[in-house]
Amino acid sequence: MNLRQEAEQLALIYILAYGAVLILQLLMTHFMGEAIESQSFSSFNFMSWLPITIAGIPSVAISIWLFIRAKSNGYNPYLWVLFGLFGKLFAAAIFCLVRVYDGSHLTRSPSKDAQSAPLS
Repeated sequence: MNLRQEAEQLALIYILAYGAVLILQLLMTHFMGEAIESQSFSSFNFMSWLPITIAGIPSVAISIWLFIRAKSNGYNPYLWVLFGLFGKLFAAAIFCLVRVYDGSHLTRSPSKDAQSAPLS
C-alpha cells in the first residue's frame, strides 16, 4: 500500500471516528438531560465520565491505524500507539513524514562526487 492510500485510509477512519463521537455526544446530551430531570443520580454518575471516553475515540482510531501501519513497515508499533494516543493527527503526520524520509533515503541515488571518486 502506498503512502497516498494509507493517508486516505487514515482520513476515512478519522472521519468515521469523529462522526461516531458527534452521534454519541448527541445521545449522551439527551440522556443526561433526562437523568437531570428525573433526578436519577446513579445514571448521572455513569454519564459524568462518559464524555472523556467518547472524546478519546479518534485518538484510539488513529492509534490502531498507526499500530497496523508501523507493524507492517517494520517500526516499533507500541511506540507509535502511545504517540498516537497523545499526539492524534500530529502523530499520524510525523509517521507519514518518517515513511517519506525512509522511502526517499532508500531510493536516493549516489551523488556524482561519490561516483567519480577513485577507489583505493
